Amino acid sequence: MTLDTLPPGRSVELLGRIMGPDRVAAEPEAAARMAERCAHLPLALRIMAEKANDQPEVSLAELVEQLADERDRLDALGFADDELADVRAVFSTSYRSLPAAAARMFRLLGLHPGPEMSLSAVAALTGSRAADLRPPLERLVQASLVQRAPGRRLRLHDLLHSYAAECAEREETPEHRTRALRRVLGWYLHTVAAGHRVILPSFHRVPLPAADPQAPPPLSFGDVEQAMDWFERERLTLLDALRTALRAGQYDLAWRLPAVMYGFWELRHYWHEWLELHRLGLRAARAAGDRYGEACNRLGLGDAQWLLGRLPEALAAYRQAAGLGRAEGDGWIAGFALRGTATVQLRQGSIGEALATTEESIEVFRAHGERRGEGQALLTLAQCQCALGEHDRERESCRRAVELFTGLRDTWSVAFGSCALARACGEVGAHQEALELYRAAREAFEEFGNRRNTLRALVGISESLQALGSPEAAGHWREAARLSAGLEEAQAAEMRERIARAPGSGPGGAAG
Repeated sequence: MTLDTLPPGRSVELLGRIMGPDRVAAEPEAAARMAERCAHLPLALRIMAEKANDQPEVSLAELVEQLADERDRLDALGFADDELADVRAVFSTSYRSLPAAAARMFRLLGLHPGPEMSLSAVAALTGSRAADLRPPLERLVQASLVQRAPGRRLRLHDLLHSYAAECAEREETPEHRTRALRRVLGWYLHTVAAGHRVILPSFHRVPLPAADPQAPPPLSFGDVEQAMDWFERERLTLLDALRTALRAGQYDLAWRLPAVMYGFWELRHYWHEWLELHRLGLRAARAAGDRYGEACNRLGLGDAQWLLGRLPEALAAYRQAAGLGRAEGDGWIAGFALRGTATVQLRQGSIGEALATTEESIEVFRAHGERRGEGQALLTLAQCQCALGEHDRERESCRRAVELFTGLRDTWSVAFGSCALARACGEVGAHQEALELYRAAREAFEEFGNRRNTLRALVGISESLQALGSPEAAGHWREAARLSAGLEEAQAAEMRERIARAPGSGPGGAAG
């Protein structure tokens, strides 16, 4: 029995040929989900189509729900009285024909968090040298148990991934399974930390457990683009890695993963996923009784809630993080939690409270030598000064922040601070200086793929050009309107308001 798969369209066609085209036409989305959960395997598709024929009163959507849990999916894809019509039995025939090294590799691949992986991840999982991977992998590919994916990657479709995990549980000792899982999760953790240091070089350093000596060294990244591309490619795998670590009781790895990949989720606007990461990280830290891990993840929860516009939740998380940060003696966590508290207070209109909290955060950062934190707090101080109409002081606070970021060679923070400085320059009529700052910031944000702040810089460019009387302003407003349309409401609400106030922003105008 072949393990080759069909394209999605042909999978649905096969379902239609067996259960009738009218039934597929009546529930096209359910039919497509059924094909996907059958991994587009002809045998699995035939089994589910026959089950649908046996139960004409049951909707396809209900049948698809029987395949929802990966752990039970193989049980659903078979008939108790027909081994030839049983997906697990067919997989077993192919698996039993493998040489020992290939069989071991296959079952260990079932422990990997997610069905797609790089060769480096395979090496980490198996504890093998890269040179030793090729023979068993070639055998798995030949047996159609593993598929090659673009970028020198491998993929097991979901059913085979589940079957490989069953084999690992049956044939590997608990100690061997735990060692392999910690090895690959640790490799991801160290690689994530390496990538994050390239993206935000002056970010908080979280102590990491030692890497397994049998794992390959973590990947290195030459520039921000490489690191961002890797994070984007591995995003879903990293989410699976955290869930897997938590489910397996590897709490020390689970709470650290969100803490060392903070910037990517923020800058690429995956804020709902970011919130989920820190909720899971908090669960892991509390299960481990690790108050430092709890502090890291409560701060992340506060930031994610803030960006999603959930101010009461953000404020509660920040206050808890500030207390934990102080108790753990971590000036970064305490300082940023205080700064976050101030941003919420300012948004709520409590300028006096925000100013006092910001000044407290600056003191904490300075006491602990946290220069990036001091720079970010100075930007919050500038916001308070702006709200009080103290625009010269606002401008000076922004300049000091940009100087700190420049000294740290922190490209993203320099761009972020430059936008704040540009806004302050505009407040005092220095529109040409503001324009130059916004343009430099836009270029940097585009390098990071940070669309929200790219929009912020683009709106600033438009406002500066408009203030200078330049005819180029209208084109930039239109570009800003197009960019804002691709962002969620919480990510672009303020920018949309500024675009709406632009001259000619009605139908057919600058923002049309």
